[in-house]
Amino acid sequence: DDIAPGDVIMSVRSGGPCKLESKPNSGLMSNGATSARHVLMVPKYALEHLEIADPKGDPYTGRFEIGDKPAGLGGMEISEAIISPTRHFPLIIRRMLQEFGADIHGIAMCTGGGATKCTRIGNDIKYIKDNMPTPDPLFLLIQEESGKTWEAMYKSFNMGVGLDVVVHKSSSDDVKKLIESEFGVGCERIGHCEQGEKNGKNHVLITGKFGN
Repeated sequence: DDIAPGDVIMSVRSGGPCKLESKPNSGLMSNGATSARHVLMVPKYALEHLEIADPKGDPYTGRFEIGDKPAGLGGMEISEAIISPTRHFPLIIRRMLQEFGADIHGIAMCTGGGATKCTRIGNDIKYIKDNMPTPDPLFLLIQEESGKTWEAMYKSFNMGVGLDVVVHKSSSDDVKKLIESEFGVGCERIGHCEQGEKNGKNHVLITGKFGN
């Protein structure tokens, strides 16, 4: 209920390094793992292991096998990238709340809706995301292999942003410093909040190099 026009949207990265993790994360988290397997891995895996196939019957159409290291993933195996664990965000959230309390107006974990998940919090808010980070390499690979539109990608995957943190603008820089220094996780301002259309609904507008 505290989310208001003028608030800043900060991102907490889903991928890359983190002091809580022993090696860099692909950023996929739990959302989109099934879709990623279907578009990246060769069909034989679905035939050999029926439990990993989409129950709707969508086929595996990928060209990679376990152990393959596609260019761009920094030496990470494709299978390792797909099963990278979801980052342990509760520890990060707890520290933000301890330090900034009431200045944290809303938090959305970008699973099950990707970059549009923020529309589930707040009232009559238009989320303007005009500074989204470059997606982690795995997301670029998924888009290239699947041919999905960028709009579909941002609706399905977190695209590098694990958490949207809606914060009072006076604390945005301090939130960034805390997350980067204590956890070694990337944190950036990715947008701001504006007044919505006063129809009881929230909206999100994503603008960037992939379009609007």
